[in-house]
Amino acid sequence: MILVPGLWLWRDPWLQWAAGCAGAIRAAGSQPVWFGYSRRVAWTAFLRPTGGTAAELVRRFLALYDRVRARHGPPSVIAHSFGTYLVTRALSDFEGARLRALILFGSIVSETFDWGTIVARGQVTPARMRNEVGAHAAIVRLAAALRRFGYPYGESGVTGFQLDELSRSVNVRYTGPWLADSALARYCRGVWVPLLRPTHPPRRSVLTLRSRELSRT
Repeated sequence: MILVPGLWLWRDPWLQWAAGCAGAIRAAGSQPVWFGYSRRVAWTAFLRPTGGTAAELVRRFLALYDRVRARHGPPSVIAHSFGTYLVTRALSDFEGARLRALILFGSIVSETFDWGTIVARGQVTPARMRNEVGAHAAIVRLAAALRRFGYPYGESGVTGFQLDELSRSVNVRYTGPWLADSALARYCRGVWVPLLRPTHPPRRSVLTLRSRELSRT
């Protein structure tokens, strides 16, 4: 599972929310992978979303995606704030990117983002998507206000995405704890991890099977 943070505001995102989620993911038997970047890079990319820094972040995410997919198959992703923009841009730019599941919270992606095309291409499945609505509402609205200056952001983290009837359940009112709260780990374990898990248990490796066979002889 790949964790994609947003902007650094007051604290390192790892300390704010991701560490608790990573612990919950490990406890569930999966391996979290952190897509980290510095405060300077984050703000440069956010303020110049069509510039080279933002494009490089998208390329870095896709490179990480390729490495994870090569080892474990299509990954699940949890993205927050500016991370939601990076992930959806990667899905738009690279048709070959396919996710097992996707959770967005504090999303600054446009409410009219073209999920129809993404779903039609088989990149995500609405049944395995969740957009947490209401988390970090003030920051989401601030990013969305930049649209008047031509920025590609929106307030889907507050209003939800404009989706058809079949996939409207993607938008879910956030009822969890404050994101910096240690209780977020419990929310992640109880709500997010079941959605992010593979639909089938991983197959045992040939090495494991042979080891067990040898132990019986």
